[in-house]
Formats: sequence, C-alpha cells, structure tokens
Amino acid sequence: LFAANARVGGLLTEEELRDVAGQLGSDCAFFFSSGTALCSGRGERIAELEPLAPRQLLVFKPEQGLSTPAVYRALRLTGLSDADPEQLVDKFQRGVEQQE
Repeated sequence: LFAANARVGGLLTEEELRDVAGQLGSDCAFFFSSGTALCSGRGERIAELEPLAPRQLLVFKPEQGLSTPAVYRALRLTGLSDADPEQLVDKFQRGVEQQE
C-alpha cells in the first residue's frame, strides 16, 4: 500500500491507507504500527505502545492452516477471562506474570 500510494504521488493520507488496509483484512492495519500495539475491534483500532523489553518468545506454526471464520464460529465466550486488556498490557510491560 505504501509503495502503490507513493507510485501515484501520495494521494492517500496514512489514515486513508489504514482504512484501505482494514478493508483488505482485519489485521492488515497493524502493519502501520511501530510494532508494539494494542489492537481492538476487528484489529483495525490500534493503540501504539512502548516497545517491549527483549524476551524469549516461542511461535508454533502447525503444518495445517485454520479458517479464521471457522475458528471464530467455534469460539465459546463462556469461561474466558474478563480481565481488563489495558491492565494486562501494563503487567506484561512491567514483566509481571498474570496470576490465576
């Protein structure tokens, strides 16, 4: 999007590019952030956060993909945490582990 916009003389503002990105996919607008952000809505509302301290993170990628609509259809909201996301982010940034 950045390259296409630059190619046509920068016709769209960054806000307009974010809107276009949101139409392409819910998480596409995240790539307009600086890397650390709290996303809400469908992922299109982005609150920039301070970068996290370096830490080890493991990412697992199964061989078989999953359909996003199917995953959300199977999601059961009962039993999920009712913790405030901003408080969880604050604890994570301070390095405090969530207590159950």
